[in-house]
Amino acid sequence: MAGTLGRYLEETVAKLEKSKIDTEVYKTKVVPSVVESIIRLSSGAPEDVRNDLKSALGKYKSPCCYAEALKPLPGQHDLVATLKHCIKVIEPALEIEVELAMGSSQEPFQVKARTLMTIRTLKETLTDHFRTPVSYQKLLSADDETVLLDHQTIGDIVGRKVKIVRGSPEQSLWEIVLGDTTQSYGGSQSLHSLAPDERNLLLRYLLEFGMDDPNAIVPKNLDSAGQFCGILPGTGATLLHWAVSTGDVDLCEIVLGDDRFNAVNAMFTVDNMVRCYASFSCHGASALHLAAMNNHGIICDLLLNDPRIEVNAKSEGGYTALHWAVAQRSPEACDALLQHNGFDVDAVDDAGVSALQLAIYCCMPEEKKFDTTGLILLHALTDDGMCWSSSGRISCRDKAEAVCELFVRSGRCSMSSTQSKEFDLAREALASDKLKP
Repeated sequence: MAGTLGRYLEETVAKLEKSKIDTEVYKTKVVPSVVESIIRLSSGAPEDVRNDLKSALGKYKSPCCYAEALKPLPGQHDLVATLKHCIKVIEPALEIEVELAMGSSQEPFQVKARTLMTIRTLKETLTDHFRTPVSYQKLLSADDETVLLDHQTIGDIVGRKVKIVRGSPEQSLWEIVLGDTTQSYGGSQSLHSLAPDERNLLLRYLLEFGMDDPNAIVPKNLDSAGQFCGILPGTGATLLHWAVSTGDVDLCEIVLGDDRFNAVNAMFTVDNMVRCYASFSCHGASALHLAAMNNHGIICDLLLNDPRIEVNAKSEGGYTALHWAVAQRSPEACDALLQHNGFDVDAVDDAGVSALQLAIYCCMPEEKKFDTTGLILLHALTDDGMCWSSSGRISCRDKAEAVCELFVRSGRCSMSSTQSKEFDLAREALASDKLKP
């Protein structure tokens, strides 16, 4: 009731304040229609609310006797004032409906009446029911009588899933993302420990009404960051790097969709990325590099199609995202990069090696990649800790061959005669090794 009536009252006030209505039309059409609509829409309201509305509208009802007919009908300005009074009359009903909505564990967003809550009412609701930290309440800095009309925003704030927003006012966005200090009714939770829907809802809330600059990097003193997804303090990682590292497409869309976030091409250091029996660090990695390393093909697509992203950016060593996708044997990422017309598949690194040549190197048998002492002969990114001789693992070489085949099928690259011979040699060696007991 209150939500529908509230919206009607707000819309009618806006129309009446916008333009002057012809006197006859006002008297014969506007007033009767407004009175009838309010009475009809308030039919389900508590009796005291209905009585208050009827009392406020009494001077606009059709005259029932000659004496009443002689009284002048209040003008348009007076009607606006009366309707604004009606809005205040139904506020208690709005508060009741909002409280019921918050008490529902199944449908926390069911009551749209909260779309007409004033800042004042919302502030009282948040403080009383969820003890929202003062730092989050900068949302409420608008005038107390400002009306909030975005029901999804209000739903996100008062919905039960956002009960976890009980951190201290001093908490930074990164402490909530990677730390252990976000308090819920059941104890402390960090953002990455939540269920996906709760995590995404909270991240949206934090980005929209949070206390931090979303472009901030992981602070050096944040010990709780640990080894989560390879995001370490002091490496220059941004919120986008963290979102990419989780492999969660929704999180990436949330960060990229935030109006304040502009560090889309920020570089950071990836520490201890594992490849078979080897590990390495990548200095100057972008979000696209990180997505390629981890074979997040859909995230690669998302980044490649964002016009702000420098798709051909290179990390230290001159490596493109495709170099890293090849080195990590990431077929989905390779496919996404090869299909993007704006990506330079022929770009070479500081050693003059293209991603195609690197793919061929990765397919080569071990005796071609290492000397007898384990020294790397072909390229630094082919290092796998001598996986084949250490474990006899054939799957790694299978993946390397599959990545090389992607280049061939893509039509974006053409092998030279030398490269074709090298690839044939690698495939023959792989086929032979598969037959060994």
